[in-house]
Amino acid sequence: MARPREFDIDDAVTRAMAVFWEHGYDATTTDQLLDGMQLTRGSLYKAFGDKKALFLRALDLYDAQEVDKAVEVLSQPEIDGVARINSLFNLIATAVRSGNRMGCLLCSTLSGLSANDPEISPKAQISIDKLREGFDTALSDSPEATFPTSYSRLLTTQYVGLRVLSRTGVSAGVIFESVEAIEALLRR
Repeated sequence: MARPREFDIDDAVTRAMAVFWEHGYDATTTDQLLDGMQLTRGSLYKAFGDKKALFLRALDLYDAQEVDKAVEVLSQPEIDGVARINSLFNLIATAVRSGNRMGCLLCSTLSGLSANDPEISPKAQISIDKLREGFDTALSDSPEATFPTSYSRLLTTQYVGLRVLSRTGVSAGVIFESVEAIEALLRR
């Protein structure tokens, strides 16, 4: 008779997400995962199969928690669309100013070696498309102007870039300048 699992799968995936978020998929070692998840090697492999399968679950969780949160900011119908976009970008800048240099697991994945992985890339692309659609929604809800469809792609690119930069030593001032430039572009 098999022994019952002695850990919560959802909690383990949440812990794995934090490890991948800190180190990136490519740089995360099995030992870091074991330590961060507080699991034995056997438990990790029995429950998840391998590192990639665990990462794909962590990306799903990240999408449900973080990407959906960003899309929610972009989708508040009672607020002007440009104001929603500015709010989202200001959240990035404010996080950097407060010392949060975690960036975005999705954005780090897109800028890493794993971006070309045939299983990881499509999953990451689904999340990016969701974010782009959020920008589309916000832009279409702006009474000030009609924006070309390319603007949602531009904003998605800016979002990814700022989130990647937020993991580096770039100053909060540079991030805020970029956010102000985005707002100026949308308000012109």
